[in-house]
Amino acid sequence: MSGETISMKDDRTLRSLLPMGSALTRRSLLQRLAVAGVSVPVLGGLLAACGGDDEDEADTGDSGSSSGASTEPAGEATSDTSAGEDSGDGEATKGGTLIFGHDREPDSLDPHKVTAVIATDWILKIHDTLVSVEYDMATIGPGLAESWEVSDDGLTYTFTLKDGVEFHSGDPFTAADAKYTIDRWLDDETASPTKHRIAGIASVEAPDDTTLVLTLEARNNELLINLGSGFGAVLNQSFVEEAGADYGTLKVDGTGPFMLENWAPRAEASFTRFDKYTWGPPSYQNAGPAHIDKLVMKIIPEDTTRVFELESGGVHIVPSMPENEAKNLESNDDIEIIQGEGGSTSYLGMNLRKEILDEDHKPIRIAVMHAINKQQIVDELLYGYAVVAWGPVAPWIKGAWPDAEKNGYKYDPEQAKQILDEAGWVEGSDGIREKDGVRLTIPFYVTANDTNQEMMGLFSSNLADVGIEAESVMIEEAAIWARLAAGEHTIMLMNMPHSTPDEILMFYFLSDNQPAPNRFGFSDPEVDQWLRDAREAETEEKWLEDYYSIQQRVMETAFWMPLFHPYQLVGVRKNDIQGFKYYGLYSMGSWKLLDVSLKS
Repeated sequence: MSGETISMKDDRTLRSLLPMGSALTRRSLLQRLAVAGVSVPVLGGLLAACGGDDEDEADTGDSGSSSGASTEPAGEATSDTSAGEDSGDGEATKGGTLIFGHDREPDSLDPHKVTAVIATDWILKIHDTLVSVEYDMATIGPGLAESWEVSDDGLTYTFTLKDGVEFHSGDPFTAADAKYTIDRWLDDETASPTKHRIAGIASVEAPDDTTLVLTLEARNNELLINLGSGFGAVLNQSFVEEAGADYGTLKVDGTGPFMLENWAPRAEASFTRFDKYTWGPPSYQNAGPAHIDKLVMKIIPEDTTRVFELESGGVHIVPSMPENEAKNLESNDDIEIIQGEGGSTSYLGMNLRKEILDEDHKPIRIAVMHAINKQQIVDELLYGYAVVAWGPVAPWIKGAWPDAEKNGYKYDPEQAKQILDEAGWVEGSDGIREKDGVRLTIPFYVTANDTNQEMMGLFSSNLADVGIEAESVMIEEAAIWARLAAGEHTIMLMNMPHSTPDEILMFYFLSDNQPAPNRFGFSDPEVDQWLRDAREAETEEKWLEDYYSIQQRVMETAFWMPLFHPYQLVGVRKNDIQGFKYYGLYSMGSWKLLDVSLKS
């Protein structure tokens, strides 16, 4: 249950959304052992056993970075968003199999049952959406709807749907399927964890096969971008109803460029080209069908093996490169490391329901924020593949609070000590502070992996310097979500991908979202109102004012400590493929792959 750049153009308006390192490198070792006939999986096991500076899988919940934190529902380093497209010469070749190396797989391909980034990635290759969120993350373009109109009051959306679209099963796509999809998404019985994204739709009508009308209770400036997300994938009503509980696992049907052929859990999934597909988003030169014949998603949880597969050509693309491995590959002429500016924030969330962190103990929360050296995390643990975070929203996303750094909690252990002194916490014989017989020990709930162990080592050292004992509670990912939902945590380490301010701020800080995903016990009626007002704002000035106010209030309340914004590191065999372009929506890394081809 994880998952829940992005460079928003400055001229984006609300109205525009409405209408339309080492001496013996891995590579050299690979080459030497390959001469001896050793296979890639065996090589991965050999290096994993060797240890050194290699890391095991660093769990990120599919956010595309190996920065350690679980995620709620990018040769040479470059910040460009394309690989092969500029360097590849000649026309796209037809045929062949494109292979991805993923560190995990989805639990389901039902868009209404998931929050994981990896799920939305696969879903948008099988399905289409009413509208498309283009590569700039600012433009909303046609999808299954060729056009739409919005009433002057912003309450009625009328979509004209494309004619001649078919599902993989051969069934025609009609407005009835789009209506069914939205009704199912909103239905309480579906219990979709992403229902809040389109909350406020009062009615859905399909007056004919190519017309869909949505009537809203209030303006919603985030409606179109949410309809264009993987959670908004349009379903085949008859197919879903017939499949029942098997939909999304054993059975799936969509209108997208690839059809699911086979899915062997914990091994790989294969997809074949949908030859009838000709309705791709306008940002692609090729509207369809795809150039490649087949798409394979290999599931390779172990970092070392996954990177070896990339180096050897066993896979073409690795959308979640571990930072240390990316650094090692910067000089590899066959590999390009794309540094995608995916909206993503790793943070420490404090549970205000715990007495040690409640409002009477706010000085402790502030001291923690001053005690942790975020720049050291970026430099030493993430190899520079991140930027220090000062607020919840990534700085390259429109709506990030511009004064976050100026008003942020700077690394200042002396100030942390002074705050604790003034609050009456006195150092004991071992340096850990006490007050009224209570030892200042704070449990940190984190997903068990190597990167998090290193990060907890840094947290513990930093906090011990000011007299706070950090108790590390390492939990496997399969078990941590239930324990967080139960409110066991005092402080948790987490990551949240986001493409808009609403996607992270509404998700985490709306009072009604307690006990999860608002796992902090944070409730502020004024913040709730700002969240609603931002969705309904009629001007960009008001939209920004509301989101700035929310971020300022969250930071002033001092329960949510932004740590860093990791770049999404995507490894690409640039001499083997062309036409690949980084896609930042929800930090997926790739989209429909219509322009991608294998170089002959």
